[in-house]
Amino acid sequence: MYLFLVEIMCLFNMFRLVSWMLVSFYSIMAGVGFILWGTNDVMGILSACFAIVLSGVIVGTSVIFPVTITIASVLVINYCFRSISISPSQITIHDVEGWNVLLYATALHLLALVTWLSYTQLEQSVNRAQLAEEIIRRQKASIKIELIKETALLRKTQIDHLHQLHKFALLGQSAAATLHELSNLLSILNLDINDLRQQYTHSQAIKNATTSIKSINKMVINARQQLDTYDTSLSFDARKAVYQITKDFKQKFHHRGISLTILDTTHQRLCIQGSSLAFMQVLTILLHNALEACAQNSNANVTIRVDQNSDSAQILLSDNGPGVEPNKVPTLFAPKISTKPTGLGVGLYIAHHIITDHFKGTIDLLEANQGAHFLIQLPIRTKKPAQIKTSSR
Repeated sequence: MYLFLVEIMCLFNMFRLVSWMLVSFYSIMAGVGFILWGTNDVMGILSACFAIVLSGVIVGTSVIFPVTITIASVLVINYCFRSISISPSQITIHDVEGWNVLLYATALHLLALVTWLSYTQLEQSVNRAQLAEEIIRRQKASIKIELIKETALLRKTQIDHLHQLHKFALLGQSAAATLHELSNLLSILNLDINDLRQQYTHSQAIKNATTSIKSINKMVINARQQLDTYDTSLSFDARKAVYQITKDFKQKFHHRGISLTILDTTHQRLCIQGSSLAFMQVLTILLHNALEACAQNSNANVTIRVDQNSDSAQILLSDNGPGVEPNKVPTLFAPKISTKPTGLGVGLYIAHHIITDHFKGTIDLLEANQGAHFLIQLPIRTKKPAQIKTSSR
């Protein structure tokens, strides 16, 4: 009946009360056995041991010693009563000596101690496991929050880049339309000058105008080529391109009082797969930046060093200007990030895009005590680089 009541209480989730009822049940069985059948009663001893172990398992280590002391006290008191003949005379038993009672009590306390140590370590292990689980849960939640933040930031950055690329595409379309109109006007102007040449065959002004129109027309053609998809089916000499762009900028640098020199350590052809116009556009961007950076320097100089290793051409463009501020270095090649007060933040982004996407090379800002030092590395005779389009037409 008692155990049936315990089962009913388990159905109602009264586990704490059920635990105490089970411990009490076996403790009472042990006490009754000791009183009725003496200290040597096997069922009493087993019930006592079971009550001690069970108290640590289902109630807690804090009740092991109280239960043990209670059972041992019943054992000792029962022996004392039997010694003075208070026990029921109708029950025939064989009394034990006092030291045997003490031995049983000591054994029960040793069992309690072992049980307490075992389940204390078990509880500590469980607590450590629960603490570790809680720490992992918190770290998981923290990582999840950080991941959400990083994902949102990455999405925002990608959207910003898409907006910038869209603006660049619109700028390219506008520039292409303007160049187209300018080309048409130059054609009309060229026809008019041809008509004038027939009337004034020896006019120097007409000859100068014709030369200027040819130069402007050449510039328009080059600009329109740069707005088109770069041709990757051809190769070019990077060393020759460096000399050509230096020649184009020589007069402009001389007018500003800035020295522009080439240090050529190769003295041989550097064959690069890709568009020479794309490469010259990168050099144009870097030289323009160097020209503006050295404008306030009384002893300004810009150097282009051409070198080669086993598998790449290296072009190092250096100036002795103020250099790049350290806080701007991480975002130097990002769009709309400019190192100049009036800059648009487009030049270095385009240069980096061309070198990395078109040529599959690298462009880096080297650390230096003074000035800016840009190192371009282009693979020699590699697979054809991917085509890039700087604007839609």
